[in-house]
Amino acid sequence: MHARQIIRTLFCQSGWSFSRRQFATILSKRYLPHRAMSCQTQANLQPKSPDADDKESGKEKKHRSFVEVYDLKSVNLRLTEDSTPYCATVIHPGLSPEAISRNGHPSLPSILKAASACRMYAMHMPANDSGETFFQYDQITSHCFTFISSSLVNISLHMYTSSVPKWPLEVKLQGGHMGRTSLSTVSSMTSPADPERRELMRQINQVVLVDKETRRPIPIEDKWRNLYQSQCVRGEPLIIKRQDVPESGPLSVYQVKIAWSDTDNYNHTNFASYPRFAVDAVHDAVRLGKLEGHLSQAEISSGISQVKTAYLGECVEGDVLKIQVWSVEGYDRTVLCSMEKDGQVINQVTLTFHGPGNSL
Repeated sequence: MHARQIIRTLFCQSGWSFSRRQFATILSKRYLPHRAMSCQTQANLQPKSPDADDKESGKEKKHRSFVEVYDLKSVNLRLTEDSTPYCATVIHPGLSPEAISRNGHPSLPSILKAASACRMYAMHMPANDSGETFFQYDQITSHCFTFISSSLVNISLHMYTSSVPKWPLEVKLQGGHMGRTSLSTVSSMTSPADPERRELMRQINQVVLVDKETRRPIPIEDKWRNLYQSQCVRGEPLIIKRQDVPESGPLSVYQVKIAWSDTDNYNHTNFASYPRFAVDAVHDAVRLGKLEGHLSQAEISSGISQVKTAYLGECVEGDVLKIQVWSVEGYDRTVLCSMEKDGQVINQVTLTFHGPGNSL
């Protein structure tokens, strides 16, 4: 059997169905038709040589920004901008075959990274000849680093339904809230191939501006707040408070060592790695029977409905995280994964699952 036939058969066995043309699109490196369109670039993702800029400067760089790592002009995404209300819309090729987990669902890290790619593209690539990016984010953050402080993701059952298209994806980006030292965005994901345009995922992402040297929060300039505060759709920042371990202790403890592939261009653990650690910790706890009466294999196999992440610290390659897992009182099918390094809480992820009884 031809390799493509084998892969297509495996996808169909996982519950995904699509035409030969759709499947060819998934496997192709060029996901979108190359024709003249306004406000878009269409080519393959071509990362810059990791040491190209360093060779020119004659020294090694400690941190590489998103723009330095990727040549955005060659990214296979489409961008448009609308002023009523102010938003940016990015067309993404869709989830690739490796994004599908062994239970036939799109994996959480793949969903998060697809949304992030669209968000970063809109924030660093102009949508028109004005040269301005969405929220002029590249100008607001040109003198500092940005770190995610919190994230709230709601994933609908449509994301896990094979009859709802996932190729391509459309992400609509709006300003959430702009405060003194932080700002948030709201992302909504649908598929242009879905006639009903059912929402697949919605995310609120809160980032803090920090000084490159001191790592302390720094204020957003008044001119930017005056320009964009009125364009935001949320009246408050997204704050996810740290939770203490219950007096009875955790139901399960899991350990993970940070690998090179878990890190980003800041040399810190990637924003999507922590939720992946949490998912693995929960699967391990269920496998060992430590969440009996709280969460079952059937419930976690139904798909994740909500992810709340509090980013409280940093860890790098080689660090070891202790992940304590417990159920959240008063919330069905909900567990909290608290991650510690050397006794310090670095990250907390709260996962809620749809449950086998939920259906569309």
